[in-house]
Amino acid sequence: MSFTNEKLNPKSCIEKQYKDFIEDSCGEEGCYLNLVNVPDCVILKGEKVSVEIKGHGQKEKSGDNILFVFKNKKLVYLAVTEYTHRKDHGLDTTIKKLNTCVKSAFRVMETCKLKCTRVEFFPIVLAGRFTTKISRRTGRRKNAKDIKRESEIAKITFGPKAYPIYFKTCGTRFMDIVKDANIL
Repeated sequence: MSFTNEKLNPKSCIEKQYKDFIEDSCGEEGCYLNLVNVPDCVILKGEKVSVEIKGHGQKEKSGDNILFVFKNKKLVYLAVTEYTHRKDHGLDTTIKKLNTCVKSAFRVMETCKLKCTRVEFFPIVLAGRFTTKISRRTGRRKNAKDIKRESEIAKITFGPKAYPIYFKTCGTRFMDIVKDANIL
């Protein structure tokens, strides 16, 4: 794959340079991010992009999707997503996977010259419900308060800033997450 930007707009560049990694929807195994009312977007398979960028088939665990939403010529919403439906990675593994996805997203942005555009970042973890396995420390199942506490300390670094992870249920609308973040 050659990485040349032939003065395409960023969306066209992503669609051309990463055409083998484009997905039709943002989800897997029945868990998805609802893209209703999302104007103009490109969805990339995170694991495929990270393997390509890493080179020679070296696989590093990565988040499931990279979502670029082109709000207007100067504003792009970037989301990296992980779906924990039917599996419990643990918070550390989830953070590592999202961080790998962020590295891949940066490479896409560099390739397609998105640096001059304002980018709003959303690390998102989706699950059918947020009950997790029994805590080794306390011997009890984590409840919603425990998960909320973890989510407040769980952050993903994007550029110079650390962003909180949005823990949402499957089917959550992306534009509702944007609205809750007061970025519209």
